[in-house]
Amino acid sequence: MVNVRILNAALPPDIVKKYAFNTDIDAPPPYHENLIDNWLCNDKSGNKLKDSSPSRKDFIIVGDYSWDFIGSAVDKTDPAPSIFDITLSVLHWIGITLQGNDIPGGRSWIRIIGDK
Repeated sequence: MVNVRILNAALPPDIVKKYAFNTDIDAPPPYHENLIDNWLCNDKSGNKLKDSSPSRKDFIIVGDYSWDFIGSAVDKTDPAPSIFDITLSVLHWIGITLQGNDIPGGRSWIRIIGDK
């Protein structure tokens, strides 16, 4: 994961596409006043993702985890993730595989490394 942001407003598609692959933003991103939480996910150790938004609500990691750098999160030649990708990505992440017409639209952005 990288740059997990929660806002209290829907962003226009052009803004999402513009910032989808930008992991280092020096200036406040558009809609900064709507930013509720912003975890950069670059902590590299410990069990806390520090929240850099004004609310400062750190995310505590529980369970069995490791800090493994696997390279770029997404291929920058691909289109930006869309709202339709969320369901399929979450199902893929938790190991649920659907068949045929049960597969939701969208694309899974989760890469499984090792055994599933």
